[in-house]
Amino acid sequence: MGRILTILLIIFLGAAIVYGSRSYFVSGATVIDNHTGLRWTRCSMLSGETIDVSRGCTGNPVKYTWEGAINACEHLELAGISNWRLPNVRELQSIATHYRFRTPMIDPRVFPNTVDGQYWSSTTYNESKTDVNPDAGDYAWVFDFYYANITPVHKEYGANHTAYEVYVRCVSGP
Repeated sequence: MGRILTILLIIFLGAAIVYGSRSYFVSGATVIDNHTGLRWTRCSMLSGETIDVSRGCTGNPVKYTWEGAINACEHLELAGISNWRLPNVRELQSIATHYRFRTPMIDPRVFPNTVDGQYWSSTTYNESKTDVNPDAGDYAWVFDFYYANITPVHKEYGANHTAYEVYVRCVSGP
């Protein structure tokens, strides 16, 4: 009976999880980083700009273009919150666990079913077009949860000038 009561309290009130030097408060479909105060979506964005943590974030995370990622986060309504946004690259780095010996480099208890691949950030930079580099332009940083590193990618296209799409996790807060 005591175990059932504990499980029910965790389900309804959330749970605190400490991982390494980070601590999180998990509450349904969202998680609060107790260090930064940021509220994260527990799941990566799924098809139809949705998040479904009821089944442990099952389903196939969807890749978005950079603009699509910004729009998906800005239009997300989850857990009574509507001010979601695409995180900056430092915020994404803050949830990575650089000392895990398997991928993805993130706590799977806090962020279940995270893809060990690249995630968009809102952090951008411009590279000037030159005769040597005519394809330069607007870039954004992505964070890779396989290698736990950041890489600049063109916001509009990848190889062969096709749309560049990667995964998305949204954040709310400071």
